[in-house]
Amino acid sequence: MVTGNHQPPSQGAWILQPEEYTDYIDEALHEMTRKQACTALRYIALLGLLTAIDARYAAGATYYVSAASPDPANVGGAGTAANPWVNLCNALTTHTFSPGDVIVLMAGRYRITTNGFNAGGCHPEGSGNGADMTVLPLTQTGTAANPIVIQNNAGDNVVIDGTTANAVTWTSCGGNNPEVYRATNLNFGSLRTTQVRYDQSGPTDAGTRLTWTGNGSCSGLARGQFSTPSGREINVRLADGSNPSNHMMLISGQQGDAAPYPIRAISSRDSYVTVRRNPAGGSFTVTSGYHCIYVDGGAHHLVFDGINVVGCGDSDYGNGVRVYNGTSVTFRNGLVSDAMAEGVAFYGGGPGCNTGNGCGFQTSNNVIGSSEIRNTGQAYLDGGGLNSNLGMGVIVKNCNNCTVSRNNIHHNVAIGIIVTTAQDANITSNGTIIDGNTIHDYGYECSNGCGGRTAAGILVVPQNSCSGGCTQNTLIQNNMIYNSEFQGHNGSENPYGITLDNGNQTDFVGTVIANNSFNNIVNTCLDFVYNRAVATFRNNVMTNCSTGSVASASWGAHVAVDADGSTPHVHSNNTYWTPNSSDVAVTLNGATTTRANVVSKYEASAVQVDPNYVGATTLKLQVGSALIDAGTPTNCPSADHEGSPRPMGLRCDIGAYEGTGAGAATPGVPLNLRINP
Repeated sequence: MVTGNHQPPSQGAWILQPEEYTDYIDEALHEMTRKQACTALRYIALLGLLTAIDARYAAGATYYVSAASPDPANVGGAGTAANPWVNLCNALTTHTFSPGDVIVLMAGRYRITTNGFNAGGCHPEGSGNGADMTVLPLTQTGTAANPIVIQNNAGDNVVIDGTTANAVTWTSCGGNNPEVYRATNLNFGSLRTTQVRYDQSGPTDAGTRLTWTGNGSCSGLARGQFSTPSGREINVRLADGSNPSNHMMLISGQQGDAAPYPIRAISSRDSYVTVRRNPAGGSFTVTSGYHCIYVDGGAHHLVFDGINVVGCGDSDYGNGVRVYNGTSVTFRNGLVSDAMAEGVAFYGGGPGCNTGNGCGFQTSNNVIGSSEIRNTGQAYLDGGGLNSNLGMGVIVKNCNNCTVSRNNIHHNVAIGIIVTTAQDANITSNGTIIDGNTIHDYGYECSNGCGGRTAAGILVVPQNSCSGGCTQNTLIQNNMIYNSEFQGHNGSENPYGITLDNGNQTDFVGTVIANNSFNNIVNTCLDFVYNRAVATFRNNVMTNCSTGSVASASWGAHVAVDADGSTPHVHSNNTYWTPNSSDVAVTLNGATTTRANVVSKYEASAVQVDPNYVGATTLKLQVGSALIDAGTPTNCPSADHEGSPRPMGLRCDIGAYEGTGAGAATPGVPLNLRINP
């Protein structure tokens, strides 16, 4: 039975076991008021939907695979529970599966043997030269009614590992460098395309990361560093100086003796497949790839549900999840941790045809929901990053009608969520929904500016021009944003809350920012200076903005909104709260308005009171807060940060949460979370 404040089971994880909702509804119905009856009906309807979804997964045959052999040429096994296929790549590429089939992976760490840049390994539909290998190829075709399902065996822990299964020989450099060990029997080609980690302790642990250094081979390595003097030599010095032969060493690479894409879809044929953690228990982890999950070639209608994606990328770059050219791809209820660049990248191709690094692709309807994305941009922290687009939790690029909903995004070097485009003409990221996310502790203090990107909790910035802008109609609502710099501050980053920036392209129209809550933001909470199209912002509560060294007596401390004064932005029922009534709360082309004068000089409907948050990082309203029932129904979402329905009272509350932190919340359903099964 569920106890407490009637929080939905596994907060934000809306695709779960039907029995979890049964327990939840059982208790909720006993205490439900007449006012809450409609919510109960929504849950009952959702329960029926979940049951139907779960039933369709049992429509086909069930096959079993073990991790007994890392050799992709091994054809052993019969695909039964008693005699499973012994190699995952071989099983998925040499057998034909039908819609509704379930492929069950037994406990173990799935890797492949490699052969450098020679033939061998697992590279379906690829060149076969060691540059595109995978461990789990998504070469199957299901249907919308009966997707093919790949899952761990109930209760088993499965790891899809991009490091080679080849034996690695470590030899001490000896002499003055006895703690430095060298391996020379692997081939990765170039010098900056590897990353070394070791000793993962469990399904959500990325392991201990070594920092790349260019300081030669045996000499010059401090503890916790590695070097790659050539594509065939790796030198390591572990954090405690011990012998790597006594540890589980994980050496990932972009090519050669590694599978850079542990899970890979590469064709439009690869469609209607669900890779998931078994609802009956256990874990499903993907680790140590350049891009741990990689979708390309027009693959579509793929679901990754309950997956841990940890320790991805190499010393210069790499993503946890990268949808390069794919549509209707959903990642939900999972974890993406310790990516060297971005966590989840709905990337849509390269930066632009004119750059020589790949043209953009128009994608659509991709979803990241109910997941945790943390610790991205490790390449910059280590000093190895070669690219400017690092340190984002989620990137939505060249993706129309994509959704980022109810995620916990934190400890990202530069940006929580970015919406952008390639430089090619007529490619857009229109209709993005950013709803119900918690974004905190972002904007690391980088001596090199973290690649020159504007650090922000949410940044909307196109890189091309279209009529009306190429990032039109972005909806940003119900988000909680706080603690905008998580390591020191020297004035180099000054992370914002939400920034709209035209990127020196056409101003983009249709942005709506509603019912967000901010606290402890180093720079302004809302920054509209560099996009002069009209934006709408209502029912937002902004406290402790501009708290860093960006604040000054001449410019104004605690500024909540900084905008171009010539643009008639539409705004109402916001709270611009500062510690003192004389603090500047709004700036328009340098003209300032203090907290005391916001109502009389800037926004007549503003609610200028202390919101009385439950805590500095729990931005719910306390009982009796003046922001309860103080919002406008215009642009008010139908559900709040946790999915509870709005309004509960006479009017919408201001901020991300409806109701109070102290009272019992009404159970709700996320009414606009897209599901692409």
